[in-house]
Amino acid sequence: MLRKLVNGLLGRVAKDMDISSERGFWLVMESIGRYRFLILLILILSVLVATFEAISVGLSASAIIVITGSGSECVSVMPKYLAEYSDMLCSDGDKYRIFFLLIVSGILAQMCRIALQYASAASSAELNRKVAQDYQEKVVSRLMQMKFAALSMFSVGEQGNYLRVASGAVSAITIAATDFLINFLVLLGYLCLLLVLSWQISLVSFGLIVVYWFILKPFLAKLALYSGEILQFSRRLSQLSVEYLSAGRLVRLYGKQERVTGYLSESIRGTATAQKKVALLGALMPALQELVTIICGGLVLVFAYTQLQTGFSEFLPVLLGYILVLNRTVSRAGMIYAVRAKVTKAMPSIRYVADFFDHGARSESNHGNELVRRPLESIVFDKASFSYEGSTEKAINEVDLEIQAGEFVGVVGSSGAGKSTLVDLLVDLYRPTLGSISMNGITSEEAHADSWRSMFSMVSQNDLVLHDTVRNNMLFAKEDATDEQIIRAAKLARAHDFICQLDEGYDTKLGDLGFKLSGGQLQRIAMARAILRDTPVLIFDEATSALDSITEQEIVDQLERFRRGKTVISIAHRLSTLKKADRIFVLQQGRVFEEGTHQELLDKGGIYSYMWVAQTQIE
Repeated sequence: MLRKLVNGLLGRVAKDMDISSERGFWLVMESIGRYRFLILLILILSVLVATFEAISVGLSASAIIVITGSGSECVSVMPKYLAEYSDMLCSDGDKYRIFFLLIVSGILAQMCRIALQYASAASSAELNRKVAQDYQEKVVSRLMQMKFAALSMFSVGEQGNYLRVASGAVSAITIAATDFLINFLVLLGYLCLLLVLSWQISLVSFGLIVVYWFILKPFLAKLALYSGEILQFSRRLSQLSVEYLSAGRLVRLYGKQERVTGYLSESIRGTATAQKKVALLGALMPALQELVTIICGGLVLVFAYTQLQTGFSEFLPVLLGYILVLNRTVSRAGMIYAVRAKVTKAMPSIRYVADFFDHGARSESNHGNELVRRPLESIVFDKASFSYEGSTEKAINEVDLEIQAGEFVGVVGSSGAGKSTLVDLLVDLYRPTLGSISMNGITSEEAHADSWRSMFSMVSQNDLVLHDTVRNNMLFAKEDATDEQIIRAAKLARAHDFICQLDEGYDTKLGDLGFKLSGGQLQRIAMARAILRDTPVLIFDEATSALDSITEQEIVDQLERFRRGKTVISIAHRLSTLKKADRIFVLQQGRVFEEGTHQELLDKGGIYSYMWVAQTQIE
């Protein structure tokens, strides 16, 4: 019952705002609908606020009628229910005493309204907080569950923008929904009061209010257009800010500060221009409201005078009270328009976030529920092929290979041969478009993604360190690791000594993207993090590319002892690091062209041998 009431109420709000067909709006309403009891409380409070508002205004109108009338005639021209209330207050008909009692009653009614409105506003704020939090968590959850292939299509700035826009837009819609409810109910109360005071004049007034709505309607279309412009420019600004400000070293190295400043300033100016247009429209609304109020009041006076010439002086007190209520009615109508304007401004952002949620087909699908259990037995590529979205070329082309538990396997090849793509397929960042990859007899399609990835630790040439302490960067891999385990992993990665020389050792906070450290130091912290995770398979994707030869050899020797019982897959350009590999796979154009040990491949005199000779001559 309560659910039907809430859904019906939200549907009424959407229809009145001309957005009942907006999917983005209903995504927000779905979140709001989860808090049915809070909505019911807001509804009850809104009804009470509207009731006491109408009562207080009615009492004020009665007071005007009493004080401007003459003798007992002042009561005779009042509406029946107000006259009865006046008689109840004062039986002797003393108009000053009646006036005083009406004013006191009106003040008490207003005090009740203020208390109820505060309770309603507090409830609305709590609803807004809950819904905005839920919506942000939905965005974060979708970002985290998205397939890596889909996620990589969005820049970091764009991803952050979805989170920021979601919060602001949802808050605007939630507040607008509750404000609309309160103002709509109060407006109904005023309209009923106008009918009670004079139904003849109300027909004219209602017609003018309808005309007012139609006059303002074209402004909503302009407002939607300018709000869309603001969103586009702010999206662009957010994206460029993250990209260029995080690439501060590159920008300065190439002397592009002025160009980047120009890019950012263009977006800033575009946003400011669109905001100016919205502000001008916003400033026009109160002026039009005032104009309509004046016209309404004037026409009401003219109509009343022409229709009630014989008894105009007697009807004048009621007319003054009517104009007071009419003024409040037009004001509430303007508030409802302001609410619609807020929704119109928020709708481009809501559509923007709704389009993001429409990427449901690209969200992470864990496929089967099979769990890959330790220990590792084997990894098998069975005619695995892969093409990136939008490309007809195969980055990996019918790869057949098998890796046994405990093997040290090297993968080499020229740039673009498919080495990193092969590893991305292995750790399930991408799925093969043809063929399959299996581990312990379970394919990546059948396995739960988290279970599959729990078998791997990986260090790449572009590994990211978080803007946090060295310790927390390492604990990211294993939250329950002890200090002894952290230090052991750091020593194996040859990182312990330089960490101890930092200002606060393991508690030193690294700058954004690790700017406080050299490339080699960052790589060693990333390596220590991977070692700390202690998984059956350790993957190095050019993991020592930023290290000098001596440090690289020291790490290789350390890992030689550490890797006992583990499977190591190493992608390397420096072939010297693979001399002790059990097998080396040579990739070319996405295919495995050669396979064998270091010496076997040299003896073949093929691609690997050519690469070895070329490197040794350079060194």
